[in-house]
Amino acid sequence: MKTEASILNIQPSEIISAGKLPDVGSLDNSDLQELSKSLSYIYIEIIEKVSAEFSLKYKLPSEALKSILRSTIIPITHCFFERLIRLNRIVDSSEGKPPA
Repeated sequence: MKTEASILNIQPSEIISAGKLPDVGSLDNSDLQELSKSLSYIYIEIIEKVSAEFSLKYKLPSEALKSILRSTIIPITHCFFERLIRLNRIVDSSEGKPPA
């Protein structure tokens, strides 16, 4: 069975896990500020939906749940999208990626 690296003709020394990451995956302050601004709408949507579900399931006040959930949902969502953007930049800059 061929691995993804062998299918793409990438040498093991070129694989990300070998520690040779291009610097294209980094985000500067303006990127992070733009990301945070863009994610505000997503945070609100997730918090609303999760608090409504938990309110029904556990018979708790929705407003109290929103406060509690906000402190966990925002960092997790932000981290997810930040890593997704970094990974996308690395893949886009890779010479060994398959043609689109």
